[in-house]
Amino acid sequence: MEESKASPRKVQDFSDGTEGFLMSESSEGGDELLRIIRGFGNEFDQAQSFPTIITGTNEPRDALPCCCVRKEGERGDCTSLFATGYVGAILSFEHWMNHFAALCLLSKYTNISNVAAAAFSTSLMSVFYLPIRRGFPTALREACIKSQPYTPVDERNLWLQGIMILLVPILTAVSLAWGFGIEPLARVLSKTGRPIEEIARFAHFSILWLWPAAFLDCLWMYLYAKQIQTLRVIDAAISLVVPMLLTWAVLSQGSGIVGVPLALAASYSIRLIVMLTLGCIQGSIELPCNFSSWQLLPSTAPRRYGRPSLSSRAGLLNRSINSTPGATEVDEGPVNFFHAAFKLAPNAIIMGIVQSWKRDSALLMVSIFAWALGDVQMAAHGIVLSGMFMIVTSTGHPGLSKSIEDAVRHYWNRAQPTRVIRILQFSLTITAGLSILFNFTLILVLTVLNRRERFAVEDKIWQEAHRVMFLSAEFAVSFSTLSVIRGFLKGIGNLNYAMAALYAPAILSVILSFLMASVLNLGLFGIWLGMLIGNLMSLVACAVKACFTYRSWQTA
Repeated sequence: MEESKASPRKVQDFSDGTEGFLMSESSEGGDELLRIIRGFGNEFDQAQSFPTIITGTNEPRDALPCCCVRKEGERGDCTSLFATGYVGAILSFEHWMNHFAALCLLSKYTNISNVAAAAFSTSLMSVFYLPIRRGFPTALREACIKSQPYTPVDERNLWLQGIMILLVPILTAVSLAWGFGIEPLARVLSKTGRPIEEIARFAHFSILWLWPAAFLDCLWMYLYAKQIQTLRVIDAAISLVVPMLLTWAVLSQGSGIVGVPLALAASYSIRLIVMLTLGCIQGSIELPCNFSSWQLLPSTAPRRYGRPSLSSRAGLLNRSINSTPGATEVDEGPVNFFHAAFKLAPNAIIMGIVQSWKRDSALLMVSIFAWALGDVQMAAHGIVLSGMFMIVTSTGHPGLSKSIEDAVRHYWNRAQPTRVIRILQFSLTITAGLSILFNFTLILVLTVLNRRERFAVEDKIWQEAHRVMFLSAEFAVSFSTLSVIRGFLKGIGNLNYAMAALYAPAILSVILSFLMASVLNLGLFGIWLGMLIGNLMSLVACAVKACFTYRSWQTA
């Protein structure tokens, strides 16, 4: 019997609670499959979007159109939720852990003014560098998700090459602005007698690690879009070990404050070289230097391609469907990597500036308040702040919040509020429990290590940090819980409320921190108390909204 075009290609047993799809290349074939499945008494849901098919490779495949045979289990949901959440939080955890370790080592091998200068200089970098770190990887991820990877030329490779080309002039401009503007900016924000020279030295040497870090961030998002896990796991293992060892080795040799940016530059360069080398060997990364894919001149030989696979035909079918009359017009993608860079530039720059100032402006303001108090307070604030966010990222933020938002939106669109509530309850329990456990462990470890002369933080810094350590622990628990609830609210469509409940108390927390630190003379304790009050207000507002939503579902 001749195989028809609409016949099913593959059927699997999904008794373990995972997801699976039966594909057909025509809607008539899909309807026929559904009738057959009904006849055998199977439960199914018609897919409303294009599902992800995991094939023998590590790349996700989009099938069009299709019917979905789904057997879902709560255990599988929660495992997938936290797995994807923690993968998304690795980069943030690595950043804060290395910053925390660097400040602690600086307090051991240098004086207090160097620790304060390093902490304040890192805070000021949010004005210059964080727009790149926020915007460019996000723009690359969105472009790769919307791209067509099953054509003869993978558009995701063009997007990667385009973002790499775009980073060169942007990083050059940022480096010049950072190098020439940091010292005047520090003088405006500082009183006389502050370590301005140390801030300038730290900032100038920090330019060395800005470049490899920016390229590495974009490479991470490219691998994330292609679902290549092996390289990301290898890089995560390197990032958790190499930077701290290099920082300790450089500072122990008496390099001073410049040892931290030098160690970071070396570690980021090593990670970038390893990622590019392994990616090119594996064939998962195509760089612009690959002249075989440039095709600068027209070739006289005909271009031959093998018979497209099922997944490739599905992707090509996507284009043919969208190109039919009456269908929604889609972006045809970049022609080459210069065209990709031109298309990415507006979105990357605007998105980076907006996201950076929305997320980091409050932290920048409280750091300026701590800097105005003195070197000891600034050094203690930098150590406590990095330790607190190390705990927050270890509970899965911000990746877990995004995973919860996607999972809640998925079940909300399918009218399954019971499963939405179960996901929220499980996420809140695990997040709060992990946050409390990690905070207790960090405080215990720091207390024990500080009694040993070999690892002890400078006494004045430790005394000031110990005063606010428990406030920071409460802030970490409330912030992690707030992240989960905001993901829930955004998933059910309350985007405006979730944003207002975060940014309005954040502005209030900045005002309270200033009043308590300067007017009431509570010092660094007042800064953290104001931050905690603002965060608790945001948590209460989001929790009340979530409770009313749950009550409305029960009465409906």
